[in-house]
Amino acid sequence: MLTLAVVQLANHAYYDPRPFVSGHVRPYFAHPADNGFPSDHTAVIALAGVLLWPYRRVVSVGLLGAAVLVGVTRVVAHVHTPLDIVAALVIAALGGTGGLWLGGLAWTRWRARHAG
Repeated sequence: MLTLAVVQLANHAYYDPRPFVSGHVRPYFAHPADNGFPSDHTAVIALAGVLLWPYRRVVSVGLLGAAVLVGVTRVVAHVHTPLDIVAALVIAALGGTGGLWLGGLAWTRWRARHAG
């Protein structure tokens, strides 16, 4: 949840117009002309991949690959810039890693308190 909140905060803190708004390109599909920074789609898939890393490596690698693929296709479709995609991947990596660390810390403390 924290990662998704950071994505929304980044969206409000930095404006990066979508390529079809600022350039002479047309998107491959209809899309609102709103802020494209960072890519929500890429961030959510990458976050899932990061969070699953300790538990299901094969699934995690697949999701991380899918996140990159989704990001590339959204750049090719002219609805995001490469910066939008890279920012989403970085936010997901940092947020997911931080979430795993905090979860592990909370679990360790809970177990220590409830150990018979």
